Amino acid sequence: MISLLLMLTAGAQDAPDLMMDDDLMGFLNAQKETWPDRSKRPQVTVAEPWELPEWQEHALSDGVRVLHVQVEGVRKVELQLTRHRGALDLDGKTSPSTFATGWLMDSATALLSAQQLEIKADLLDMGLWSNGLAFTRAELGFDVPVEDFDASLDLFVSVLKTPAYPKADIQRWTRDELLDLEVYYRTSGGAVASRAMHHSWFAADTPYGQRDDLSAYKGIDTTQLVKRNLQLNAESPMTVMVVGDMSWQDLEPKLKAAFTDLGAKGEESPMPEFSSPAASRFIAVDMPGAEQAVVRMRMAAPKLGHDDQDVMDAVNWAYGGAFLSRLNRSIREEKGWTYGSRSSYGAADTYGTFSVSYDTGVDTTADAIAETVRVLEELAEGGCTADEIEASYLESVGVWNNTNVDAASAHGFYDWLLNDGLTVATARERLLATGSLTPEQTAKAASTWLGSDQPRVWVVVGDRSKLEPELAELGWEWEWLDVEAAVMGTF
Repeated sequence: MISLLLMLTAGAQDAPDLMMDDDLMGFLNAQKETWPDRSKRPQVTVAEPWELPEWQEHALSDGVRVLHVQVEGVRKVELQLTRHRGALDLDGKTSPSTFATGWLMDSATALLSAQQLEIKADLLDMGLWSNGLAFTRAELGFDVPVEDFDASLDLFVSVLKTPAYPKADIQRWTRDELLDLEVYYRTSGGAVASRAMHHSWFAADTPYGQRDDLSAYKGIDTTQLVKRNLQLNAESPMTVMVVGDMSWQDLEPKLKAAFTDLGAKGEESPMPEFSSPAASRFIAVDMPGAEQAVVRMRMAAPKLGHDDQDVMDAVNWAYGGAFLSRLNRSIREEKGWTYGSRSSYGAADTYGTFSVSYDTGVDTTADAIAETVRVLEELAEGGCTADEIEASYLESVGVWNNTNVDAASAHGFYDWLLNDGLTVATARERLLATGSLTPEQTAKAASTWLGSDQPRVWVVVGDRSKLEPELAELGWEWEWLDVEAAVMGTF
């Protein structure tokens, strides 16, 4: 319609046989004053992160605290219960029975079979979930429409306090885990590469790097898992997070009835310490018949709370953290060596990692790896451009400002704050600060963490008969493994 009006207005004076009412002509000329000037680039106002509410903290008992956020207008409410004790508190290590204790918790209750529990949850439109126990925490939660919160909370409490662990579900879970270890991880190049990277990065004698023992999957029984879960209920300091359109006045009596008989006074368990690899390592895995090469690289990066943490978010965005980042633009868009590449920066309490991943043709493996290094060292030397810093900032603001779109996104945001030990105010201040980063600041962080003098662990998976000549071009000393050693960490 606008295009037609423009044509009519522009051509009315030059087309003698085009008749137009004087009033219409006057209206169109007046409207031209309000139309955007498309002869130059429009001015863009840089967005700021919105002010978001802090959670309200309440103590239900000495062992249970509640973090409550009321988000008006969202359809569902999400509740997450975190027990601040995990695998290291139960066993001092990870094991199949530890993970089964978490993953199978929502399978049934003492009063409801697995089928009955699933039907009840479906009728409530309730998403019920549990996580395998992490080192220092165990989580269980649900989401449900606000009007069905009471019934869902009752069902959740029955799962939490009277877990059942049917033998059939234990057998199913064990079968699935063993299928992954014995079949899937050996047939997917990406899975092989991920396992090899994990085992090469984390030493076997640390909690992070403990190797799988297939014999440990035998003998997991119902009684053992029930006992362990009740132990977690009794001995764990607990945090209950509720996010959704419910007031504290409505919530408080419900939560007191549900949780005040659980938990124990105490501090959160600390994460185990970790030392990153001291030297570079080059691992190649022979996967006969593979049509492509799978490439992975990892370096140490700032851990949670480090001064460089937020700067590294911008560095990661510029290198490979977005579709138009440098690495993807080079090896996908310009050279066509991959369908897509990606870098990621992850920060935990005791370590951080910067990782790169992509698949490429066997005959372009050496070139792609050389380009990966070139782009990395270019960034380590010069840092991000002003445009890259702005683009990273704007993307982060967009994610921030979509926090309260629904209960799930809001819960994810506040769970991130809980995990990273932040308040909304401190997180917002840090985000605003990234908008005024300078290229020099990013160059300093990139050279510190990603420079050529820092250890790099490389993993490449492919058919050795085709891949070995390619890797030889790089001049590095490669350790060749078979798939079994890579998957099980026996190297």
